[in-house]
Amino acid sequence: MKWSALRACRNPASGGPLLALVGTGLAMVGRNQSGTIGSALGWLLLIEPLVSTAAPEAAKWLPFASGLALTYSPNAGLFGPALGGVVLAAYAAASVAVARIVLARTDV
Repeated sequence: MKWSALRACRNPASGGPLLALVGTGLAMVGRNQSGTIGSALGWLLLIEPLVSTAAPEAAKWLPFASGLALTYSPNAGLFGPALGGVVLAAYAAASVAVARIVLARTDV
């Protein structure tokens, strides 16, 4: 049995579009453009490095670490490319789902 979706998730080129979906979901939830960009950069530059030093076992579950796992990084603390892609796809699906719920509840 061939799993083409799993093979597509482990492709390093799929990390960019999946992170773009995470960013799009974040942008749709946040109403302030500066606050949304600041939150995303704060997460990338502060939260993920702090979590990776404080709890290395939990750091591999974070979105950017999952994206890094897609690049076949030799870091032993990361998932493999296939599982990293699945985790990142789950983050993308969750952010788009939350954004859809928020968008449906707001008055346009």
